[in-house]
Amino acid sequence: MTKIVELSNESYKKYDREKYELEIEPYLTEKIFDVHAHVGPSSVVSNNITEERIKERFELTTCSSLTYEDYFKAFDILFGSKRFSGGLFFAYPFKEINLEKANEYVGSRIDNSKIFGLITASPYHKKDYFEELIEKYGFIGFKPYPDLYDFKDESKIKISDYVSEDMLYIANKYKLILLIHLKSYNGGQGINSDEYLQEIHNIFEKFPDIKLIIPHMGRAHCPKIAEAGIKKVIKYFGNDKIYFDTSTCTQRKSFEIFLENYSTDKILFGNDIGVSLIRAKFYCIDDEKKVLVPREKFPWYKESGFNRDVSIFVYESLSELFKALRNLGADRSMLNKLMYDNSNNLIKEVVKSESFGN
Repeated sequence: MTKIVELSNESYKKYDREKYELEIEPYLTEKIFDVHAHVGPSSVVSNNITEERIKERFELTTCSSLTYEDYFKAFDILFGSKRFSGGLFFAYPFKEINLEKANEYVGSRIDNSKIFGLITASPYHKKDYFEELIEKYGFIGFKPYPDLYDFKDESKIKISDYVSEDMLYIANKYKLILLIHLKSYNGGQGINSDEYLQEIHNIFEKFPDIKLIIPHMGRAHCPKIAEAGIKKVIKYFGNDKIYFDTSTCTQRKSFEIFLENYSTDKILFGNDIGVSLIRAKFYCIDDEKKVLVPREKFPWYKESGFNRDVSIFVYESLSELFKALRNLGADRSMLNKLMYDNSNNLIKEVVKSESFGN
């Protein structure tokens, strides 16, 4: 079992507190809805994680397990527990995870009041399995992931490889959420890949009632990718068809490009606990090539020359988001939209529950 990064009162550093007090707390909203929350006990993780896999998936050294209790403890340390007003939870999406047990764990706490869940779905799962989990626990969608497809080279994996027709059928039937990660396909990063966007277009043609979230701002971490990618998204879908979550984006310019060009009703705060608990930041080379730089040294880290004097990942992300909002002259209502209202409205539409958020 690999070492998992944890956040505790003891590990919360002076520089974390200073970052929070100067750059986060003054702009933080009373209500926070987190649409990107991983949970899962260590008992669902394989004990046979190889060195090769650690090099492939850096997350396996940081966040392959986190209980609900750990999540809420970390949230309290990061923001204060009173601010938690909703969360969209799902299991870790790696080959080493027993997905059936992990989904059961996620489902066990769903109340569709403040705790909502997505099925972490393998392309090999079938409709009956999805129907059973939805009926038993009230899951409101799916989180597929490229790593769950049995193929070596992620740069050659298409959306249709890891997002199955059975997933799409059930999501469309019940008008559920589909949260899909985009990687780098044939050299095109995230939403800057025409191949990915054409696949998404094909999905909407056949399954028009799916609510699509693309996390990590569509993998447009760097400004050049964001600028080119958002133009393509608008060309294919207009500026309000797809939702994007903010998780792990740490470039102010990229946020500004989205905020200026895309519907701000479709941008959602995502935390990505537990990877967001490491102290790290994405930097960009020539505004185009991203480099993940951690404060602590991990087995996967290669020296890059960037400043490693960074704080907790989610603080770095929020700091840049709040800077972008200030630069654009956004008011408090915009903060409330991104941190709570937009997610609240989406989830209400999906669960159709008048009691949501009470």
